[in-house]
Amino acid sequence: MRKPDMSAYTGGPGMSLRHALIGLLAEQPASGWDLTRRFEDLLGTVWPAGHPQIYG
Repeated sequence: MRKPDMSAYTGGPGMSLRHALIGLLAEQPASGWDLTRRFEDLLGTVWPAGHPQIYG
């Protein structure tokens, strides 16, 4: 079974995790832990990224 195309929700196929995190930091300063929590709250349902990926 094919995965659904979630690019419309994740900023397109060219958007990287790094770009998403920079976008969150542009809104307000945050620690790594805060970024993980905000990313999970905002995008976790369509773009799963765990704490190790965010720190990696």
